[in-house]
Order: sequence, then C-alpha cells, then structure tokens
Amino acid sequence: KMQLELRGISVFSDSHESIHLNKHNLRLIQETKHFVLILPPGGLDSCLLQNTGSEKLHMEIEAALASDANIVPVTDNFQWPDQEELHHGVRAVSYFNCVRWVHDYQDACIAKLERFLRGENILKVDSPFSMMGRSPIPRSPRRSGVSTPNGGQRSTPLLST
Repeated sequence: KMQLELRGISVFSDSHESIHLNKHNLRLIQETKHFVLILPPGGLDSCLLQNTGSEKLHMEIEAALASDANIVPVTDNFQWPDQEELHHGVRAVSYFNCVRWVHDYQDACIAKLERFLRGENILKVDSPFSMMGRSPIPRSPRRSGVSTPNGGQRSTPLLST
C-alpha cells in the first residue's frame, strides 16, 4: 500500500476483521477504477463451492467484476484452484493477468503493478519489425488482460482511484 501511495496512487485497503461487507465498502468497490486482489496461499478458499463460511471476499470480487473495474490479482505463493471449485460469480478473476510477488524483486513487482494500474502497454518489443506498418493491438480499456490459471490466509483487495 505504501509503495503505491509513494507513486501517487490513492489506495484503500479493507480490513478483514469483519466477516460482512458493509454498504460503504461495497460502494467504494463499485466506484473504483482498479481492484488489486492480494492472494496469499489459500487466498480464494472463501470463494470455493465447498466453503460455508464468510462470503465477504466473494461479494467483493463479484462487485468488482460487475463494476467493470480493472482487476489485478497479486499472487504470493498462491495456487489457483480449479475453475469448477470456485463459485460461478468469481471464476472470471482467475483469467486476469496477475503480478506474481517475488520478495527479492519487490521493486520490479511494484513497477509491474503500477503499469497495470496506469494502463501502460507492458508488451514492449525492441525489434524494428515489431509494429512497423501495423496498427496497434486493440486493448480492452479497463481490464488487465486474460491469462490461464495455474491450475489459511485471507485475500486483501486494494482499491485505487
């Protein structure tokens, strides 16, 4: 959070003390441009079909998806569950490009996250033939992209405006 704020990005971090999503936080999610989803090991356990506990994270992710926020998962030793194991309303989040957190390369991870949040083109090729005579690759205006999933602790969404 502090690293993003130092780079001029406004951040709200939700406390997971409460097991319920309050109306104020729901409104923040619905109005945000960016939704950073921090996923430690087991981070989506509360979104599994077999889970009967808190639905707070499930509701936060569904709200971010419904509001068309730019969702950027940040994974730290996280293993994506199988699609069939997740609630239908949150399955789409496993296809977004994510930032894999590597503690030894924290500055590079923050820089990559910042590029996702600012919407900068992360595909840079130095070849003189890369875009010569071609139109740019069309991009979705608010999504971080689509990727294929690889297959305890709670997840923490960060909101950026």
